[in-house]
Formats: sequence, C-alpha cells, structure tokens
Amino acid sequence: MTIQRTVTFEELQKLVGDVGRKAPAAMRVAMQAAVQAMLRDVVKNRMSGQYLGVVTGTGRRSVQASGSVSGSGDALRGVIGSPLGYIRAHERGFSGPVQVRAHTRRRAALETRRGKATKKSAAAVKARLRAGRSGYAHVRAHTRQVNIRARRFLRDTVLQEAGSLPGLLGGGGDAPFTRRAVRALQILAITGKLPKVKELGLGGG
Repeated sequence: MTIQRTVTFEELQKLVGDVGRKAPAAMRVAMQAAVQAMLRDVVKNRMSGQYLGVVTGTGRRSVQASGSVSGSGDALRGVIGSPLGYIRAHERGFSGPVQVRAHTRRRAALETRRGKATKKSAAAVKARLRAGRSGYAHVRAHTRQVNIRARRFLRDTVLQEAGSLPGLLGGGGDAPFTRRAVRALQILAITGKLPKVKELGLGGG
C-alpha cells in the first residue's frame, strides 16, 4: 500500500512566499536569542573568573543588552555592553594617569579562610591595637599611573557567537548565530509561525 500527497507548484510558491515575508522577523528572533546567550556567557563565565574576577558584583550587574536588537531590512544589530568606565578599561585596555580622590582606608583587616580569621591577619590587627594605633589611615588625593591590559571579554563573546560569518552561507557555518538563524527558518517553514527565543537557545550555546 502506498500513500501519496501531491504538492502543487502554487502551494510551494505560497510556502516560499510566506517564509520570505516572515524571514526578517525570524532573523530578529534569532538575534534576540544570540544577545541573551552572549549576555549569559559574559556574566556567568567571562566575568566570573575566566577573564575577570568578582569583587562586589557591580561590574557583572552593569552588563546589559542595551537596546537589545535594532535595525531592519538588510541589517540587524545586537548590542551588549556596560556604562561603567572601569569595565570599558578592562575590555579595551588602559594606560595613563588616574586622579585618586582623598579617602580613608583600613590599615589592617581581618582576612578569613573558610570562615575563620587567618593567624597572620589577626596578629597584625592585634599588634596595631596594642600600639594604640587607629585601624584606619587617611589617604590624600594624588595621581597614580594605571596600566590595564585589554581582556576583550565582550569582543571575544561576540566573535564566538558570530564566528567569521559574512553571511548565512559563507565562512561561519558552525557559528552559534548561524545555527540559530537556520533553526529559526526551519521552524518558520515547517510551522508557518515565528520561532520563540527559547526554541533557539541551542543548549545555551
């Protein structure tokens, strides 16, 4: 027994036409998925020890998908970044004088390991207290030379997502964004509906 289903040329034309009309919207969803994936990678990996350490977490919280996805027609743009100057310095590198404001700092602080003060730091604090010294020191305003090497945690994330992609059919077929874009078009062609961002997560890649 055989079952046949004949597809007319008109049906194919309609299918291709529908996909073509909705393709830009599908690409926008693919770009939104890419931006979310890049944001996760920067915050959870590159700014959590892979490229930068964490002190207060302010830098990580400052990284946002500002404007997320913009553009239409022939070009779409996905944007991630931070408004903080020191994050820019770590990304691009910086060398030059920096003005340090007057401030108060601790002379000696208790350092802990596994929740307990280390013997060395405890001894230093006790010695200062025995000598009648304050645990704080006043630092006058001064100029300091700062040298920070470029770490490229944002740029490397974008390049990893996009690969060497000049277009969907050239040079970067294995790049995550290429796979997201192809998957978006597949969903559109099969279901006739725009994909959802979560359908293009590709396992968080």
